[in-house]
Amino acid sequence: MKSVLKKIMILSAFFASLSLLSGCGSSTGSVPGKIAVYSYVKELTKEKVELIGTEQVCDDPLEIQYTFSSKERDLVFHVSSYRKPNYVIWGAPPFGYVKAIKDDYQDCIDEYYRTAIEQLFEDFTSDYYGYLLEDADDVAHFAQAIAAANAIYSEEYSYNSKEYIDEHPYGSLHAQVIGIEGNLGIDYYDIDGSEITADELEDDILTKIAQDVKDGKVASDIYSGTSEYVENMHISKLDHIYLDDEEMLYDNNNSEYVYYGLITDEYCYSTYNYDVDSYMMVCDAGMVAEYWGSPALVIPEYVSRLGGTYELISTDQEARDLDLECKWTIDSHTWHMTAHYDEKNEEYSDRLSDIKVTKDGKEVPLTIYPSPDNRPLFTLTVDDFCKLFDLTYTIDEEGRSVYFFEQ
Repeated sequence: MKSVLKKIMILSAFFASLSLLSGCGSSTGSVPGKIAVYSYVKELTKEKVELIGTEQVCDDPLEIQYTFSSKERDLVFHVSSYRKPNYVIWGAPPFGYVKAIKDDYQDCIDEYYRTAIEQLFEDFTSDYYGYLLEDADDVAHFAQAIAAANAIYSEEYSYNSKEYIDEHPYGSLHAQVIGIEGNLGIDYYDIDGSEITADELEDDILTKIAQDVKDGKVASDIYSGTSEYVENMHISKLDHIYLDDEEMLYDNNNSEYVYYGLITDEYCYSTYNYDVDSYMMVCDAGMVAEYWGSPALVIPEYVSRLGGTYELISTDQEARDLDLECKWTIDSHTWHMTAHYDEKNEEYSDRLSDIKVTKDGKEVPLTIYPSPDNRPLFTLTVDDFCKLFDLTYTIDEEGRSVYFFEQ
């Protein structure tokens, strides 16, 4: 019993000390004053406002609400100076309270525009997932409504900066279409006061619908006007990869470099990139750091199938800043790849860099494109991918397949 009481006393003393060190206090302690609130509002918006009321809306925890009115439009919002609970352990009571300020400014801005904007979309079928565009007329009407909503919300530029509005759009509306196997999401369209026209929006929506038509996800007779788009499109994803007429499954999970298997099979596809006008292949640079768990090792799949040998030279799996190196040999030719990985880089797409490949000592010209996700991978055009193994290829869009062949 004494030991239990002693532990309780120690814990109580610890939390009391931690509370003092963190600046936490009671729920009824002091809150930021009027000067702090005015400074907060000045940072919040460039809109000219005036204080029209002050009220203590809660005693415990203490909260004082300041009501402001715009001098430029019919808008009233609130800023609260209050005691904010400080949660240290999830699910536990708050570990004291600290001074804080909050506001409902953006909520009031949204309400200011709500009636005018929402009536633009009253005629559409909608649910939790978004707005259903049931035919080409709906597409045109939706595009016009988004453009009109942006024109309405553009008034906000009279009161706030572009940076503020970019961070606080009125909303983002999800457009859906009727798919062969159920409704399909097309894209999200922001209402942020932009100057994009109804024609530009309609073209964007029809382009995305046409891609789904091309991919067999949407019936071609529902949305008139998409046929001219479909004619110039490609199947977005080839699900089958063949090497010398044998399908590649990327399923060789036996790796001497990692303990958790591989996720290479997640990248057994080729997608079309309209900006590059080419089908693309996912590739790896030999990244097997232990903090990434199960990596993708694409190159060894092809080397093994072609009867070659692959060696991972950089085997340091702990550093967060890695120089990567690997090599592979097929027949009498040897490829050597180097790259750099920096986990500290905040941009996922820039973490893997300086990718270079040589073949028999001569540099292989490659154009590197970003990873399809946030993993340390990259993509290549099918033409450049072939350079890594001396391959040629053909595309069968109808069969959703890419065929590679040894030269």
